[in-house]
Amino acid sequence: MQHSTPMRLLLSVILLCNGLWLHAQDYFKYHEGIITAEEQIFVKQQYDEGLKTYADVFKKYDFVFAHDCVMAMQIALYRNNEKLFLLFTTKAMQNGLTMKHLDSRTMTYFQTHPIYNKCKDSIASIYKRNRPHYLKRIDTVALGKMTQLFCNDQLEKNPLPNEGFTASDKRYKPQIIATTEQLKALIAERGYPSDRLIGIDDQNLLHELGTTRMTPLDYYKKYKGDQCCNIRESQFEFDEHTISSSMIMPLIIHYGHMTNGEDRLQCVMYSDSFYLQQIKRGYIHPKDVAFLYEWSMNNGGSGAGTPNLERGEKFFDIGIRRQGAQRQVNITDETINKLRVAFHIAPIENDRMKFEFVKKNGMYIGFGWWTCRS
Repeated sequence: MQHSTPMRLLLSVILLCNGLWLHAQDYFKYHEGIITAEEQIFVKQQYDEGLKTYADVFKKYDFVFAHDCVMAMQIALYRNNEKLFLLFTTKAMQNGLTMKHLDSRTMTYFQTHPIYNKCKDSIASIYKRNRPHYLKRIDTVALGKMTQLFCNDQLEKNPLPNEGFTASDKRYKPQIIATTEQLKALIAERGYPSDRLIGIDDQNLLHELGTTRMTPLDYYKKYKGDQCCNIRESQFEFDEHTISSSMIMPLIIHYGHMTNGEDRLQCVMYSDSFYLQQIKRGYIHPKDVAFLYEWSMNNGGSGAGTPNLERGEKFFDIGIRRQGAQRQVNITDETINKLRVAFHIAPIENDRMKFEFVKKNGMYIGFGWWTCRS
């Protein structure tokens, strides 16, 4: 087929734009940028340079992880930079942050800062303008399916009254296997269901999107008192203040526990190459992958032993450990950092300095499932 000169020029422009868009969507570079910003701020005390790096990174991507924006917002307030605070707030609200998050008891650093209180009306307007942008990006089908799988698991996981653990496991294991097979099919079709695909945890999101699908609390209200299940309302409530997507986590953990027992790789469902591909596309956060690897090794901070690196076991030391608790896993910081760099995670020393800074200044850092993204 022959094309006219104007048409050839148009096609060239389209191809160029597509190439630039694909380049911009390399989330390896996104995470490298966030690591640089945090190093400038928390390690080198180059606060203004770090804020500029945050701004440059967020500008290059439509989807960003909202908790990164919240951290940047806190540093902007720390530097009394109202312009950047509002810029980062806009980006955060384009990616799921709400006034409910900022007004919660966990966000006292915002609530006590003069700039935040001065700008509350502006922030409310920013939220109203940008919420449609966030909602438009959500894959409603994937969100509905992920909610269904999460709730099916919660309905079945608890022993029934007068049911022993052996009978409970016999009933529950086939259900969690079937649910996980549906999860794998969802991932193969649409990508890993986390922040980018289904948004951050929000109890009312499906209703806000105008769907007829049930929210987790709808499931609870429907099945409360049903003799076929033994449930509590808390099972269907989100800790929305982690500013992350976490529905997939308990499902994977339950599946791993039921099928792989105490295997330290019980929660690792895919190869490293798959996880890295999903990280690069922005569908999964690197520290979420780290959590899956070290769940059995350091379950809630109580595990012990040495990871068998040749077998594929890994330990990244992510999350916030209880005050005074010591790491029980036998591994050096040097080895941890080699694993971290391979998965685009900041050096452990940088995270420690970040934790100290945040704690000293009363900022919020409990991001991600079990604080794994902190």
